[in-house]
Amino acid sequence: MNTLEYAGVASLLYLFVYEPLKLLVSWLANNKFYQNVAERVLNPGPEDYAVITGATDGIGLEYARQLADKGYNLVLLSRTKEKLHNVAGKISKQYPHCKKVCSYSVLCKKTFLTNFNCVCID
Repeated sequence: MNTLEYAGVASLLYLFVYEPLKLLVSWLANNKFYQNVAERVLNPGPEDYAVITGATDGIGLEYARQLADKGYNLVLLSRTKEKLHNVAGKISKQYPHCKKVCSYSVLCKKTFLTNFNCVCID
């Protein structure tokens, strides 16, 4: 076989063997990965935590309820300490399969345009 024939065979192998196998492996890897992610999101384990900011009102509170209902352990963050402890207590009572609810009140004082001083109060 001459050089031109080798190049032709190599091109055919690339087009009809390598590329289809590459696509198949990529498809299998992606489907397997996404299936595991979806399963893990829908069935959290005992060590899975969700961090929710603004957990005392609105969307943050609803996220906290939904994730507690799924069984996630929660880390709740808010600026208002009293409201935060009330929400944490209600979620702990209402969703007993949510094993752990941690709450932190975060007070931020803006000092410069891009510099924030944050203090966590447990």
